[in-house]
Amino acid sequence: MGARRKKTIGVKLGIEASDADYDLVMDADLATDLSAFDKIIPELGNYDAFVADRDMKESDADHGHLIRRLAHSISSSMVRRKFQLKDIRDTQCGFKCFRHSVALKMIATQRHNDITYDVEHSYFLTLNEYKIMPIPVIWYNDKDTSIPFFSSSRTFNKNLRDIKKHKESYILKKEER
Repeated sequence: MGARRKKTIGVKLGIEASDADYDLVMDADLATDLSAFDKIIPELGNYDAFVADRDMKESDADHGHLIRRLAHSISSSMVRRKFQLKDIRDTQCGFKCFRHSVALKMIATQRHNDITYDVEHSYFLTLNEYKIMPIPVIWYNDKDTSIPFFSSSRTFNKNLRDIKKHKESYILKKEER
């Protein structure tokens, strides 16, 4: 089982086991500086989700070498356009915090246990009009990332088509929100 699949399953299990009001999800390599949480604390209760955004002008992000920067820029732009994510620009940053009741509904609609689960979560939040706060972050590039660029790009694009195709499965009834 790949590392990304293990992370996705770990996120689901953690949310299911949680009894907190909010669930914080972050990468194990601590690529996002924990000071990001300081921006969330005063806003708890006001938002359904907090999503780190490495591309905000207030962020300090090292995107690494040119190929990685280009890949990030192209994929972020493509995802935003394809899924009309107005409040989420950086779906792939691993630092997110969700109201627990929302997180449970979100993982119940999730179809993929791989690199695209972040897009699914963002699409779910957007389609159901949850209140999202993007947060600027300090982010450190892991030069030894375990995500193989070319093979993951194929999977990513294939799964994006699947997510879009199954749009209705992410939309909750008004009384479920």
